[in-house]
Amino acid sequence: MVLLAIAFALEIFGLQARAFATEDTEVKHLAGLDLIRLKEIPVISAARHEQDQAKSPRSISIITANEIRLRNFRNVPEAVAGLTGVFLQQTNYAGGSPIIRGMVGNRVLIMINGIRLNNGTYRLGPNQYLNTIDINMVERIEVLRGAGSVLYGSDAFGGVINVITKPAPDALMGREFSGDAHLRVGSADGSGSGHVGVSGAVSRLSWTGGYSQEGWGDLRGGRGEKQLYTGYSQQGADLQLRYALGSNQSLVLGAMRLRQADALRTDILNAGTDLEYRWNPQGRDMMYVQYSNSSLGKLVDALQITAAYQRPIEILYRIAATTPSVERRYVDATQGGNLTIQLSSRWRESHILTYGFEANSDWITSLRTDLDLNAGSMARGKGNYPDGSRFSSASLFFQDEWDWTRRLRTVVGLRHDRFRILGHVSDPMTGVTDVDSSPSALTGSAYLLYDLTPTVSVVGGIAQGFRAPNLDDSTILGGAGNRFEIPNSSLEPERSTNFEAGLRFKTGRSNISVAYFEDHYRDLIDRAPALLNGKSFVDSNGNGIKDGKELDVYQRRNIGRASARGLETESIVCLNDHWTWSFTATWTYGTDLTISKPLSRIPPLNGVSRITWRPNRTFWIEVAGMGGGSQRRLSPGDITDVRIGPAGTAGFATGTLRAGLRRTALAGLSVAWENITDSRYRLHGSGIDRPGSSLVMGYERAF
Repeated sequence: MVLLAIAFALEIFGLQARAFATEDTEVKHLAGLDLIRLKEIPVISAARHEQDQAKSPRSISIITANEIRLRNFRNVPEAVAGLTGVFLQQTNYAGGSPIIRGMVGNRVLIMINGIRLNNGTYRLGPNQYLNTIDINMVERIEVLRGAGSVLYGSDAFGGVINVITKPAPDALMGREFSGDAHLRVGSADGSGSGHVGVSGAVSRLSWTGGYSQEGWGDLRGGRGEKQLYTGYSQQGADLQLRYALGSNQSLVLGAMRLRQADALRTDILNAGTDLEYRWNPQGRDMMYVQYSNSSLGKLVDALQITAAYQRPIEILYRIAATTPSVERRYVDATQGGNLTIQLSSRWRESHILTYGFEANSDWITSLRTDLDLNAGSMARGKGNYPDGSRFSSASLFFQDEWDWTRRLRTVVGLRHDRFRILGHVSDPMTGVTDVDSSPSALTGSAYLLYDLTPTVSVVGGIAQGFRAPNLDDSTILGGAGNRFEIPNSSLEPERSTNFEAGLRFKTGRSNISVAYFEDHYRDLIDRAPALLNGKSFVDSNGNGIKDGKELDVYQRRNIGRASARGLETESIVCLNDHWTWSFTATWTYGTDLTISKPLSRIPPLNGVSRITWRPNRTFWIEVAGMGGGSQRRLSPGDITDVRIGPAGTAGFATGTLRAGLRRTALAGLSVAWENITDSRYRLHGSGIDRPGSSLVMGYERAF
């Protein structure tokens, strides 16, 4: 499939007024950044410290706030969806779960400023948590493709998504006050969103922050079809304070809050199995403090200490079709603490050691109340997780980066993690069970980068990954559907061995890369038949014979094996001074080796292409194409999933026309005509269709 596009916006939106006014040559440089230079933006996630992308042997995708503004992405999941190697699954419009190298849900690690968001209750399937990050506070998003467990611990099976927020300005540069406002509207969902941000600096103190208010109506898909149960609203706020202790030391205090109201589970409501399935609210609160010192001494060059408190919350209202007179209210709130101590030592310019300690702890509040809609009476019930349960971890990590010669660079690492799972679970049919387990994991990795010529490099490596069992895996007790699950205190981490090899070509006018990966998974956690009191079923009447309504007993165990392999390619070519072409494509093939069937939710071949025209600094125009093949290779779970079904997912191709204008340094306008052909399509595994033909407009003003 060939996807054509015309024009890429190379101007930078969101620059502060001072930056435009003070240095005209600097303005021209920033405004003239093309995609080749954007590939040279330093990244943090590949090594836990800032480095050039070209010096890392890891596969990295990145999107900046400027690109997000130019293309008017409405949320973080949709911003990363077009990046190399990232596919988006959307159960509902308020969700968005990235699939990286065949992994989804809690097998992909999500972070904000290096602080992990995945906690002890993250679910195994697709989830909505990436969309609980306000896109308006984003400076850039880095995606590390492939296992990242050596640097970041559990859940980094398929990759790591690290959202870097906008930093406060450097207070030592002098007094500064500025702000910006951004408006966005879209026709397919009747959406409107606004954001106001301010930043400043005085003496040694600087700050940045903002407030967002957003709302979306029911989404219209291709060919004019309105999709019920898709609209919701959202509020977000963030603040960062930075105090300069000196030229090489700083103290940062950050806080952020997001709340979504009336976020509906679209697929279940459309299927009719539930009459109500509504999160109101869902979101998160986070506070963190970070101390940095970049000139500590001779043996230790740099030190960074980060402490964070976060509180994700989900309040779910649910009415099952089988019990239409009872509304169940689930309250799941996690209080989490995170501590990271990271040090680095540099031996000459060719040898960097990065090492440190991490500790994380989650305390779970999980409650349920049942409201009888006829009588108006309320009763207490069992929540999704054991109330008062705890999930914690402690980790040591080490990474060595060594430039052996001007051409050869190696990166090796090692990590040890230990976890603790505590829960007091109960069920009326079985009584009380205590869960107390302490799984551990030792992981390693080794990568190399070798420059064959000044323009051609080869990269490759092997890495181990793991996902520790959490409360969702270990503490389930009770009936669900046609089965009865019992907890397991003996679960061990899921593990993987990941291989990767690639080629990179770079000239002054082009940047092309191709990566092949092959991942092998073992000890995957899945349900298996089990015994309860010596029987394979719940003998509720004690007669020793399975009656019609008595459920079979299951328990989650480390029984699964799987493999995934694929190709990722991207190219950026400056055709001349005004035209730029970019292209990404990803192919993934996954197999569940336990049952010799396809692995669940594997995306089809997919890609994005753009060709650009920017005749001058003030105007740009782009035609972009996105497409994907059909996916008929389905797992047994895919076939019974209402989001997929036995027919699988059809292929699609769609185009978008974008343009932008910045007549002054303080204001900019961007317009997009998305899905020009009004095609009706959905991304594989999703519960909703993508927007039909839609006009999206964004306006930004600095002050």
